Amino acid sequence: MDKLDYAILNVLQENQCFRKIQAITRKGIMDVLEVKKVTLHRRLKTLLIGGYIAKGLHEGREHTYYITDTGSKLLEEELG
Repeated sequence: MDKLDYAILNVLQENQCFRKIQAITRKGIMDVLEVKKVTLHRRLKTLLIGGYIAKGLHEGREHTYYITDTGSKLLEEELG
């Protein structure tokens, strides 16, 4: 985990993305963090595998993402 991973978790938490219905798209995350699509895609995949985030409901053809309890706990531990 590095700063970008924590930044992604933080964006999801600040936007109150805690459930499938509240999830946001990759574009929503990209707009906040100003990262490239390929970079974000790789990080999201890693965070999904680790169980820190999960896929939410589709928004059109776009996948959406929300932070899991595991991700929230990790972020809370790091931020204090």
